[in-house]
Amino acid sequence: MRTSLIIAVVLIVLVIAIAATYLLMNQNNPEKALLNARKLLLSNNFTGTYDISSIVKTYPPGSSTPRVVQSSGVVIISRSPALNATVANSTGISFINGKSVSSSVINAYWLSDDKLCQVLIAYAPSSGIIKYCIPYNNYTRYRFPFYITKELLSNATYVGEGSWNGKTTYCFVSKIMAIEPSITISPPNGTIIGPPWSVITTNATICILGNGVIASLIEYTYAVPTQPSLSATTVTITNETLISYSLTFNQQLFNQLMQLMNKTEQG
Repeated sequence: MRTSLIIAVVLIVLVIAIAATYLLMNQNNPEKALLNARKLLLSNNFTGTYDISSIVKTYPPGSSTPRVVQSSGVVIISRSPALNATVANSTGISFINGKSVSSSVINAYWLSDDKLCQVLIAYAPSSGIIKYCIPYNNYTRYRFPFYITKELLSNATYVGEGSWNGKTTYCFVSKIMAIEPSITISPPNGTIIGPPWSVITTNATICILGNGVIASLIEYTYAVPTQPSLSATTVTITNETLISYSLTFNQQLFNQLMQLMNKTEQG
C-alpha cells in the first residue's frame, strides 16, 4: 500500500510539473510569437484582410505647409513564399483637399530570376497602370514587401502585450532605413534605375498573435529627398488592424497580373 501510494504521489507531482512547464512555455512567450511570425513570412502562404487608415503629408521643396491625403478602407494582402510573390487589393475612401474620392488599387510584387517585378493598377483617385522589372540587389531589395517585413521582424524589440478578439498579442517596436533609387519607366528604352532619390526611415509597432499572424501594425515612414531642392519630403502614418486571415494565396489574382506584365513585355 505504501509503495503504491508513493508511486501515485510521484505520478501526480510529475503530471503537475509537466503541465506547469507546458503553461510556462506557451504563455507570455513573445519570443515564440516572433519566431512564428518569421516562419509564417518565409514558409507559409498567407492571406490577411486588414482595416487600414493612413495619413500622407507631402511637403513641397521649400514649403512648411504639407499637402495632406487621408485614406481609410480595407486591404487584402496575400503572399506566397514559394513563389516569392505578394498581391494586394485595397478599396476605400481618400480625402484630398477636403474632397472625398473613392479609391481602389491592385498591386503585385514578385521575384523573377534576378529581377523584382511590380504591376500596380490604380482605379482612383488617379487612374493608371505601373509595370516594370528591375534588377534585384542590395540597392533595390527594399521595394520588395518580403524584405521590408523580414527586416522589421529581425530588428524587433519586445515592449508588452496587447489583445485581438480576446486573444493575447505580443507587441514589438522596430526601425529600418533604406535608400530609395529613382526609377524611370520608359517603354521604348526599358526601365532605368537612377541615383538615390530619398532616404526612407520606417518606425513600426507590430503586435503579433501567438501563431505568428500580425494582428496590428502602426508605421511611421519618413521619406527625405537626397536633393531637397528638387523633390518633396513625405511623412506617412499607417494603421492596420486584422479582420480575418487564412493560410492561402490568391493565385488567381496573381496570375492575372502576371499575364498583364507578359502582354506588356510582348507588346
